[in-house]
Amino acid sequence: MIDSSVFIDFENIDTKFYFLSLFVDHVGEVLVVRDILKKEMVGLSEEKCRELGFKIVTPSTEQFLEVGPRIAGLSFYDRLCLIMARDLKAVCITNDNTLRGACKENRVLTVRGFRILRYLVDKAGMETSKALKISEVMAERNRYLRGRVLSDFRKQMSSGKYRTMAGRRKRSR
Repeated sequence: MIDSSVFIDFENIDTKFYFLSLFVDHVGEVLVVRDILKKEMVGLSEEKCRELGFKIVTPSTEQFLEVGPRIAGLSFYDRLCLIMARDLKAVCITNDNTLRGACKENRVLTVRGFRILRYLVDKAGMETSKALKISEVMAERNRYLRGRVLSDFRKQMSSGKYRTMAGRRKRSR
């Protein structure tokens, strides 16, 4: 389940969403909530999502009703993403720390957008140097990815240690 924060970070460097489509081809499904797509992912249409291999999911009435109560620091669409990821037992791909915390409280696995780059290195043959360059450009454009987040990603890339989409530790070869 991709949150709009990751979508925006990738859109800033890749307006054709090549990296996200590579992720679909080599790693796994990208779920997009229809309502988040329409309201927060302005540069992407449903048709383009289908072309890229993304799966569009529609919330039920019950899920919309559950979104109602405010959670400090989370927008309506953040809460919707959380509920959809929880109900579909999907990993929430987000760079939003507040959403990551809420996911943790609700036992929803999360990964940061940088993790997509890690998987592309392992599964799609992307060069490590290219993934690191992309992460630096993303961090330049998103202050929340700077500092420790970028530093941790660099360490993971050099050590080969990271968490899989299922949350287990893996050591790359």
